[in-house]
Formats: sequence, C-alpha cells, structure tokens
Amino acid sequence: MKSLLRFLPLLIVWLLLLELFSFTLIYFGTGRLTFLTVQKSETESGEPQDAIQEGKSARGAARYVPHPYYGYTFEPGYRFTGRVRPRTLVANSQGFLGDEHPSGADKSVYNVFITGGSVARNFFINEQEQLEKRLASLINESSEAAGEQNATKKKVRVYSLAQGGWKQPQQLNAVSQLLLQGSQIDLLINIDGYNEVAHVFANYKIRRLTPIYPVFWKEQMRRRLSSASKLLIGEIQMIKNVEEIISSIGSNSTLAHSQTIRLLSLAGQSYLEKRRMRTEAALQSSQDDESFAATGKVENLSEKQLGQVAIDIWAEASEQIASLSKGRFSYLHVLQPHQYYGKKTLTSRERESAYDPEHTRSKAVAEFYPEMRKRFAALAVSPNQRLDASVLFDDEERTVFIDTCCHFNLVGHEALLNQILEAIKKQN
Repeated sequence: MKSLLRFLPLLIVWLLLLELFSFTLIYFGTGRLTFLTVQKSETESGEPQDAIQEGKSARGAARYVPHPYYGYTFEPGYRFTGRVRPRTLVANSQGFLGDEHPSGADKSVYNVFITGGSVARNFFINEQEQLEKRLASLINESSEAAGEQNATKKKVRVYSLAQGGWKQPQQLNAVSQLLLQGSQIDLLINIDGYNEVAHVFANYKIRRLTPIYPVFWKEQMRRRLSSASKLLIGEIQMIKNVEEIISSIGSNSTLAHSQTIRLLSLAGQSYLEKRRMRTEAALQSSQDDESFAATGKVENLSEKQLGQVAIDIWAEASEQIASLSKGRFSYLHVLQPHQYYGKKTLTSRERESAYDPEHTRSKAVAEFYPEMRKRFAALAVSPNQRLDASVLFDDEERTVFIDTCCHFNLVGHEALLNQILEAIKKQN
C-alpha cells in the first residue's frame, strides 16, 4: 500500500503530462482551445452534419424512381413538404404530388393540369387553392356573360403533372400518356424554359449524357447495383456506425474533459473519414455506367451547338403539345422567369444566397435565354397560348428568388399566378 502511494504522485504527473501533450497536439492541429467547448456533431445552425449530407442527396435523384415513359417520378406515397409554403403533399399512384388524376369525362368539373419542372411543381404546391378559386370565378363569370344563365357552375380541380428537374420532352411524354389513359384535360399550363437549357448543359458537361435524356437518368440507372457495389455500401455503413460510436465517446460530457480521450477520438474520426471517402470514391467508380442505356449517344458538340440542340428539342416538343391540344383542351405555355435573364435589380439577400453566375447552368441560361425568347415568340402556336413571363420581375424591388437555381418565394408565385389568370382570361 505504501509503495502504491509512493508511485501515485508520479502517475498523476505522467497523466498530466499526457494530457498536456494531447492538448498541444489538438491545439496545433485544430487551432482551437478545445477544453473550452464540448465537441458536437452539429453545424452552427443546429443541424447534424450527416443530416445535411443526406438532405443534399434527398433533394436530387434519391427521391425519385425510374419510369418507362417519364424518365422518373416520385415514388407513389412519397411525402413532400414545400419550402415556401410548408404544405405536405403525398405522391399519387402515378408519382405526382396531390390527388389522383381523374379518369373519364365529367362536364361539371374543369380539370387543370400544371406541367414542367420544379418551378411548375412549386407553383402547384403554393397556388393550387388560389388558382382553383379564382379560375372557377373566371370561368363561371364568362359563362354568364355569354348568356348561359342556366349553365351549371363548374368546379375547378388543379392537378400536378410536374417533377423537379423535368425538361422537354418529358412534359410532352406525360401529356401524351395522360390522354392515352383517358384523363379529361380542360386546361394545360406548361411552365418551362430554364431546365430546357440548364439541364441540357448539366447533362452534357457534368454528367456526360446525351442532351435529350432526363437530368437524373444516370443516377436512376445506378439503382442496378452490382455485388461489388453492395459490398462497398455495407462497408460505408459499417464505417459510419463506428464513426458515430467514436463521436459519442469524444463528446461525452465526462470523457470530453480528457484531452487524451479527445485526441484519440479525433485521430479515430480522421482515419475513418479518410477510409470512408476512399470507399465512397470506389463506390462511385463502380457505379459509373457509360453504356448507351445510361448515357445515350454522346456526340462532341460546341457550346453553341449544344445550346441550339437544347432550344430545338424544347421548341419541337412545345409545338407537339400545342398540336395535341387542338380540339381537346385549352393550352397555355409559360416561359418562366429566373435571375440570370432580365433587368431585375437583385436585393442584397438575393445576391448573397440566390445568385451564382459562374455555375454551368447559370452561364448557359444567361447566354441562350435571349435566343429561346425569340423562338418562343415564333412558335407555331396561337399567340394567346403563349405567355412570356421571362421579364416578370424586372420592376420588382422585393426579394423574389430563394436559391441559385430559379425558384422563388410567395411574392414571385403570386405575381406569376396573376399573369397566368390574365392570360387565361384573354383565351376565354
């Protein structure tokens, strides 16, 4: 017992020296006095790091499933909450948000379908109720003005035929399929333009896809996992599990005060992170599919040629939809606004969080939207079937855009709704 007591001060000295050594390594490695803080696995916003990473993938291809005609849709039953208006909708049996699409004809109901990419989808989420209400008043007032005093007032039902990332000819394919299924379309509103250029360039320059392919097609093809990919996914998950264990040890309120425990925790996390990154790179490589099914025929095109191809695909598909509408339904084609074209003076908030002029997509739409706008005016469709909203926000001083893509807040959606209703009024 005495000998143990004699070595106890020496043991304490050695432990203090070890703690000091660990503290010195951590300080010079991180530049922080780590004993002043308890390590957390959250960001400054309070959101866990892994949640942010999962969120990024969830906002892309991971939320969709392949479709033989549309390229991809939501998984039926998928729950989606809007960013601007916190409204949660569930994907129907066809993979579109909201109610099931109607089958057969019903003269007492006026069916409106909104098609396009994420701007069209968001417009549906945010303005469905207002569009139904205001359009019902417009239609019934027009009937009364035409002398149809005994006409039954129609109910307006608005449905989504839009998916994030969609570009022509996906809208054309969706409308064709809807008609084949026998759905009653009374009015089709097609909101597009941005994706038709931006995603063609993203497909070709980033994903190496043929211009006409859906933007997330390569990611959908990766769902065909090989045995090697499955093993790598299992290894990544195992590494993540070990990372969580080590992180919990390092952030434990009691153990976190030990600089030695902190040093071992940081060293372990660093090693596992590097191993996970190598494994994820191997998984990415194993999933790269350059087959015709995954990429289509990729030709060597200049940027000018690629822009022309993009506009040609969009214009031809747009005219095909107009042809389908003849004798069947009313049609309104809307050329959407975005922050890379027009004269809107961006607010400080927009410049900080909703403007990235150097991105491949941004450069493409900035360069080719003027040409697209000229083609829009020359489309072989009736003039009252076109609504050029590309400069809708030119005189708007308030913040409209909410991200670097093309999405806008309620100020933008309400302005677009007003213009669309004015255009429909002219048709009637």
